[in-house]
Amino acid sequence: MLRLLRIPSSAIISFVKSLAIAWALLRFYARSVPSNWYRRFPFLPVPPRNFIAWRLHTAYGNQRPSVGVVLRDVWQLGVWLRTFPE
Repeated sequence: MLRLLRIPSSAIISFVKSLAIAWALLRFYARSVPSNWYRRFPFLPVPPRNFIAWRLHTAYGNQRPSVGVVLRDVWQLGVWLRTFPE
């Protein structure tokens, strides 16, 4: 007989929150990608380069942060975005 795994409720709650944050970030990404992106080179769904440059400049100034700092900030953005209705 299979024994059911005992998963702590705090782990389940943390996982659900992580999914909600990831979903908020995915929605934000979908909104920031230009329409008809597949018709223009480089044929990738990425936001315009000037938007990314402006966003990095407004967030960090002339300093280039490490990838870990950027990922932490993106995750915090997702936490903040999660508070808004779809």
